[in-house]
Amino acid sequence: MSARLSSVSTFSQIAREHFDKFLECEAQLNKIKISLLNDSLDDFQGKISVLEQAIGKHGVVVIVFAGMALDAYIYDYAARNLSDSFVRKYLDKLDIVSKWVIVPRLITGQEIQRNSRGFQLLVQLVKQRNNIVHSKSIGLEASRKEEILETYGDFHKKFPAVVREAIDTLDTLAVAMKTIDPNELTSLYFGTE
Repeated sequence: MSARLSSVSTFSQIAREHFDKFLECEAQLNKIKISLLNDSLDDFQGKISVLEQAIGKHGVVVIVFAGMALDAYIYDYAARNLSDSFVRKYLDKLDIVSKWVIVPRLITGQEIQRNSRGFQLLVQLVKQRNNIVHSKSIGLEASRKEEILETYGDFHKKFPAVVREAIDTLDTLAVAMKTIDPNELTSLYFGTE
């Protein structure tokens, strides 16, 4: 097998670095919220807004780069084991979830179980990444105000969990791949131990 150049570890590292920043901002915001029990909201409104924006930005980076790492990894894994030309010709146009089902099976005869937590996390991560990367504007008609507020309010509440799940997806799929292919050095790609 010849040496290869891949961005998997870089993408994973970026996701993890921004996850750390996400957690730092979240902790700072929680401290402020606790302080609000004794102080006025006016004293902290600007800082809250800055931290909420930072949490959103870091969270988006985590989700997008975790998805990129998983997509780059499964392509690289396939190319290392099957050949670049085979992957380009027969696998590259598949969506990422399909690649994660088919590639391990082609190489090892085993697959990521579709009812496993790792697979479910992958499906959700790809959905969230696609929502971010292919974001669409929406009309703000008065007749849809409650629907829009409910949708965005629901997403805002779930966002911290979605960001955590993005990192969990990297870790869970690294373990799953190591289980399927014990010779695979997933820690080099995903920064796991």
